[in-house]
Amino acid sequence: MSKPITPKEITTLTQAYDARYDLISKTFFSDEAQGDNRSSWYSLEDLRKFLDDAEKQAGTLEPKYKMDGVRLYLGAHPTDGETPGYTTLLMVPTGLPIASLDAEEQINENKKPSPDIQGLDGLDFGNQGSPPDSNYPQ
Repeated sequence: MSKPITPKEITTLTQAYDARYDLISKTFFSDEAQGDNRSSWYSLEDLRKFLDDAEKQAGTLEPKYKMDGVRLYLGAHPTDGETPGYTTLLMVPTGLPIASLDAEEQINENKKPSPDIQGLDGLDFGNQGSPPDSNYPQ
């Protein structure tokens, strides 16, 4: 099971990303007043709805799946006119087919991340940082 990390660990991890962030911002956002987006914010309501909907949707696939987690992907929106294509964080449901085995048992025995459930909706369009180039904490 994943364990929470401390604010100090969060600071260490976000600062370790600084060199990559600077490279991306200098390469792709040199004409912008600020750099790329550094975070995505999602409301609890949106997260709960996404998780509930994804679990229901997983049970309607053929074969049916047992959703056991979410994988996060970094992505970027396409540039749209004057709006730059900021980095975003995408959430994709993961799980295992129920068909020929007890997925719950395999999930518990597996102890490793399951694959993405292909064909299910993901979650995007969280609110960006304010301003987008703000680091932790905001």
